[in-house]
Amino acid sequence: MAKGWMSGHLVSEYNHIPSGRMVIRRYQDLEERYIKNYFEKGLYCNHLTNFDDKNEGLIGEPGYSGSLRGGLAAVSSRGRKREGEELVSDERFEDSLRDFHRIVRHKHFANCWRLGMDEPTEMWDEYINDDELKAGVAFETTVRQFVRAIPREPAIRNFQDSSKEETPIWNVHIGAQGSDIRVGAVRYQDREKEGILQPAAYQAAVNFFKRKDYDYEKEFRLLINSFDSARMLQANPDGTLVAEMPDVGETHRFFPMATVWMTNRIILAPNAGEEQRDKLERILDDIGVTYGSDEDSDVEIVPSSSNLTSRSETHDYDAVFAGQDNYQETMEYLNNEHRKMLKQSQQEDWPVTDLVLLMMKRGGAVVEGYRYSTDKPDVDLSEYGHDEFQGVCVTRNGTSSNFPVEYKNDRMKEFEE
Repeated sequence: MAKGWMSGHLVSEYNHIPSGRMVIRRYQDLEERYIKNYFEKGLYCNHLTNFDDKNEGLIGEPGYSGSLRGGLAAVSSRGRKREGEELVSDERFEDSLRDFHRIVRHKHFANCWRLGMDEPTEMWDEYINDDELKAGVAFETTVRQFVRAIPREPAIRNFQDSSKEETPIWNVHIGAQGSDIRVGAVRYQDREKEGILQPAAYQAAVNFFKRKDYDYEKEFRLLINSFDSARMLQANPDGTLVAEMPDVGETHRFFPMATVWMTNRIILAPNAGEEQRDKLERILDDIGVTYGSDEDSDVEIVPSSSNLTSRSETHDYDAVFAGQDNYQETMEYLNNEHRKMLKQSQQEDWPVTDLVLLMMKRGGAVVEGYRYSTDKPDVDLSEYGHDEFQGVCVTRNGTSSNFPVEYKNDRMKEFEE
């Protein structure tokens, strides 16, 4: 793994952070205010209660360990003796976990991207308000650049406002004591099946789980809590979790990030023409964002891949992500995804394809595919994944007699033992 850009503060143990080279895209209307807000104000973060999916952040079937309940009982013992309380029943404890998440979801705002470079029509249909699929764009960056663009220092040090119970969004940064930032790939669940659990008592983790109806999104999510998720859990005398409803009063917030620096390309909608390109260029000119294919330009404007024979016409490599919808949780499903990636590489004549398997103890497994337009990509296999929390296995495939080549990190070897 390439060092110097990842932070353990961003990781949820139930969800993967893709490799740094993984491409992510954010789809939206080609409207002046949206483009300007993105580059001048930062990322639009929607309040969880404002999503179309009203189950965002809620627990259906709480999954928790016995140690959680035992720990809460121990912490609350002094208050229980003082107030004459008794521990709640198992049934009431599970209800209390659902109640806990109904409250803490109000502390969270999310910004959503799509993993990979394929462009399903559903994404354009869902996220641009144009039936002709003309007036839309997709901002493109990589996971590595996205993470590096998140503030690591407060805008104002030692800032205090006694009238507020939270850290101002403009002062939230990685590692801040009174707030929390997480990123990762969303996991999709078939909640109609029995025994499908969501991680309970983790304020952030459950917000990376969604119903299967949304699996076409292949979502990569930024999650921000500017209230208190960095604090230790607190227990009531009866052994249930303490949760206080925050005073939010907003449907969204803009999170300041280095969006000009992190954005590599702007993808035009499938049926966009010169009129739409001219409009985008006028907006960029107005805010001082330069565009072109040269290295000195801030961004490059490229057509939708639906209008290209191969993405190699606009990109040095292609990136695919899969496994978020592995409802049976089988390796056969993941192996089949790898086979599809390799077959497509052969059909589109990409000389080299790196197939990546990422594993976590509680996060399960996901797969990635990277296709390169050269037979000697300048990418070391150890760059994929994150050694500190993922098992990583990479196989490089190509037409040369030197392939395939395999790499496994120490954590993956431990998984296989």
